[in-house]
Amino acid sequence: MDTSRLVAMRLPGFTAGRRATVCLDQPLLSSSSSCHHCRRRRRSGCSAGSSSRSGGSLPPRRCDPTPRGRLQRVQASAVERRHAYQLVGSRNEVVRVCVEETQASMAVTVRLRKSNSSGEMSLRWWILGGASGEVEVSQGMTGACEATKLAGNALVTPFSLEGGEFVVTLVLPRSEEPFSRFGFNPTYVHSGRPVLSRPRDHSFFGVPLGFYPGTPFPLGAHRVEGDWFNFTLLSDGPVAPKLHLFETTSGGKGEPCAYELELDPTVNRTGGVWHCALRVPGGVDAYALSLPETHPVHGYKVDEEMVADPFGDDVAHTKVPSGGEKICTVSLLPRGEGQGEDIEEEWEEDGPLHHTLSKTVVLEMDLRREDGDQDGDGGVFEAVETAAVGLEDSGVTALAVRGLLSEETLTSVTSVANGLGSSAMKRLVASLHRMDLELFVQLDCLKLQSVAKAPHLNEGKAIQSLKESLRFLVTEYHLDGIFFLHAEKLTHGDSGVVLDRPPIVEDLCNDPVLQSTKMVAVPFGSHLLPREGVRGFPHWGRWAEMNSRFVTDMQDLFLQDDRSKVDLTKVSMRLTGSADLFQRWENGSYHLFAERPPCYGLNSVSSMDGLPFSQQVEQGSKKAKFSDSIRWALITAAFASQGVPLIRLLDLSNENWAEELAVFSKLASFRECYSDLIQQPSFDAPRDLRWHGVDALAEPKWEMPPPAPLELPVGSPLEEPLACQVGELRYIGMSFWSESKLDAVYAGFNGNDTDVLVTLPEPQLGHRWVVVLDSGRLELSLTNESTAASPEYLMKPKSSILLVMQRP
Repeated sequence: MDTSRLVAMRLPGFTAGRRATVCLDQPLLSSSSSCHHCRRRRRSGCSAGSSSRSGGSLPPRRCDPTPRGRLQRVQASAVERRHAYQLVGSRNEVVRVCVEETQASMAVTVRLRKSNSSGEMSLRWWILGGASGEVEVSQGMTGACEATKLAGNALVTPFSLEGGEFVVTLVLPRSEEPFSRFGFNPTYVHSGRPVLSRPRDHSFFGVPLGFYPGTPFPLGAHRVEGDWFNFTLLSDGPVAPKLHLFETTSGGKGEPCAYELELDPTVNRTGGVWHCALRVPGGVDAYALSLPETHPVHGYKVDEEMVADPFGDDVAHTKVPSGGEKICTVSLLPRGEGQGEDIEEEWEEDGPLHHTLSKTVVLEMDLRREDGDQDGDGGVFEAVETAAVGLEDSGVTALAVRGLLSEETLTSVTSVANGLGSSAMKRLVASLHRMDLELFVQLDCLKLQSVAKAPHLNEGKAIQSLKESLRFLVTEYHLDGIFFLHAEKLTHGDSGVVLDRPPIVEDLCNDPVLQSTKMVAVPFGSHLLPREGVRGFPHWGRWAEMNSRFVTDMQDLFLQDDRSKVDLTKVSMRLTGSADLFQRWENGSYHLFAERPPCYGLNSVSSMDGLPFSQQVEQGSKKAKFSDSIRWALITAAFASQGVPLIRLLDLSNENWAEELAVFSKLASFRECYSDLIQQPSFDAPRDLRWHGVDALAEPKWEMPPPAPLELPVGSPLEEPLACQVGELRYIGMSFWSESKLDAVYAGFNGNDTDVLVTLPEPQLGHRWVVVLDSGRLELSLTNESTAASPEYLMKPKSSILLVMQRP
């Protein structure tokens, strides 16, 4: 046996590029890492089990447990793999099993220490084939050892006594089924009665044949060396899961091959983690899992479903041999070195950008495939990169994309035809980072709960699954941030109870791997948050949050009927960063009342769980003709207010994309130039902020009730003054001034259905107000020439203006 064959294997806790060594010819479980003979030699100081070569010392070789003089001896030079197991019976008897694998056969040696039993001992054994667990015994199997007899549904072989131990060795020929289990019961006589030795929690002992215990980490499937893989999954149920291996019908020729194996709860389980290592048969390129569903009270299996590995790298949608005509989602095996395009050299130099959140401008894109779209074209990666190239010099600093990750697993990316989704993801991230663009991926917490098969995301198994998956995504793909859609699900516990301090949220806040990752909560129902969402998402001062109040209050200013009351106090709160949501409160719990900077709120035109703004305005309604003006007024508000502007791609028009992008770029450039006036590090930071009504010298009408409707004849001299008076109720303006008073910004928002004549603040001597954007006159923003604003500025209905003070 060549014990020098060492392989590299990824283990948690190691940084990129570091590897740990594991010897495949040695047991992968520490409890069985040495046999009785080796321990005896080490205690006596014998060095026969160790050797050294140039390049470092090797692990000590275990002595051959094969007894001397047996009739059927397995030649040591032919052994490809050896593994030892130590099992404990219900009467604390220790059973040691050694499995030696050769090209033509498998030798199984069972050892028991001599006990006080009287009479001879024998071994009842059989083979459990594949995942079906069918018992395989036949007359032809009696040749496995001399004196073996067929007895009903089992084979019986007598033990031989050697050196104070009962020993039996069976040589089993290779079968067409590469994976099976060896089941057995040692039988002895106690007080004149035959007794079957068995484990405490099972009716018989069992060891795997053709697959091995493996290691419990890392989660998912990982190539160890050549065709050897280590599979690990989470399942805390009492019933063993099954592993399915097959060749995808898209890549196979002729009848595709398929294999199934059921993991052994004795040797393939560590706590709630199931694991195994095996050599994948030729042609196999995909795998799936069957996670059994058990009865909640009695614990027996009631159903099982074939699913993709939640921690797999790549997924594909294909017909599998055991799935009939149904299209199943399967996981693809990780490719070996040299397969596919190699981007490792470029990838080693890449890393998250760590942009300051206060200077971030986010463009949100939803690129999920619709039903009926062909799978495997990799179009989503190309679409993101094409959009990024088109957004160059537009002012966008980050892309929040939904559709890059498969929503049927926890860590898989969207599948591509050649099974290189993970490589395509890395190339995309590296390309975006070269353009100085951050990448935020969007995860749906509803999907995460479904994939984790947990009643809620604060259940122990779900917490472990979510933490491990997020760590993998951040470290494997260098993600800059993560959006959590349906974030209210992160706060729910048993029976849907809202938890004031959700464990999963607190764990993610304190996780060292995620400490530099931007995490954004996007709840789709504030009433489902702790304390009915008065203080938003539980954050511990760490989480950013989608500001749904900004969307609601700013849309009310423009979309409510002219005669309905608008609370301008709320509008002013949204324009200054939503202090009621992010400012520190006294005498409150830290997880809800700690202060967050104003930049931790993301302001958008429309809600991410709703329709784009253009579809919210009813066609044919009075406000439909002002749709574009209102849309750009809301976008202006997002750029002129404290917080991070997040613009959905759906809120930009495709018909006039060049003009839309030009106006968008102008707003982004404005925010970058005047960020010191707009964005403050905290709510307590001093700054010169002034509020204006229609008359710049007066404040907005904060509390005035709407006037009663009056019937006025057309052309009445009171008609114009009344329109101006009513206009004051739905107009709010604000200006920011620098400490030197030489720089200033003015933003005004007219929610009325009529024109409003606004008096602007008096500029400094030698300065004037210049129009950056007038949503009612977009043509002014599409020229490179500066347009001066007169002291009295006529604003169009349902519009906004954005002005800066400059020298002529």
